[in-house]
Amino acid sequence: MWPWGDKSYDLQKERVDIWVKYLLEQVNVDTLILPPLFEHAYMSSGNSEYILPIFTQYLTNEVLPFSIVWKLGLLCDSTTIDESQVMIRELCSWYTLNAKQIETKSFHTTFPVWSRSVSMWNYFLTTYGKREWMVRKAIKYDLRYFKDAAVDTLIPLSWWHLFYEKIIRQHTQWKKIRFHGKKAVKLVLDWYLGSSEWAYSMTLHMTDKAQPLLDEQKRMDMLGRGKADSVIIKQCAEL
Repeated sequence: MWPWGDKSYDLQKERVDIWVKYLLEQVNVDTLILPPLFEHAYMSSGNSEYILPIFTQYLTNEVLPFSIVWKLGLLCDSTTIDESQVMIRELCSWYTLNAKQIETKSFHTTFPVWSRSVSMWNYFLTTYGKREWMVRKAIKYDLRYFKDAAVDTLIPLSWWHLFYEKIIRQHTQWKKIRFHGKKAVKLVLDWYLGSSEWAYSMTLHMTDKAQPLLDEQKRMDMLGRGKADSVIIKQCAEL
């Protein structure tokens, strides 16, 4: 389904359900990695047997423990802002504060959350390079909202946002706004998949446009964590 972010949450969830059923019954996959919002939906509904909780572990183990005052900023789509805020507040309510956070007087235990629609970032991936002037200008403009709100942690609600990690870091100061990118996600993947020293093969079934992945070697290296024997992308009919 493309472009992904233009659809309502209910329609996206409906299509994800169809896609998950297809992968489990027709392709016989072992494990599914879903977008953060739908990963949480499946985990909450109890249908999580085949779901790898990458985002849940990423948030609770690699993001929230390093939040300074717990003022969170969400990078999300305009059609899923409300659902995204509900998800983050629920996940935060399960988290146990560490000793340093408890001792911080300015720490916000009420989970203040600021959301910004960055739907255009998804379009940039299929049309422009990350070094394009317009792309960098748009990202800088969106990040200004979080700077004005004085958030201390940025949370991506799409795995595509990780491709902009370098640009985000260039326009934010780590001591003020923290963005945990590919390295944090890799730690979670290594924990689930085992040692990162061995190579593996991967087959991706996509309804999205696969050409941007094939065009840029850096993305393929990231996809395979630099150690994949082969990454095969199969273009599927739109569900």
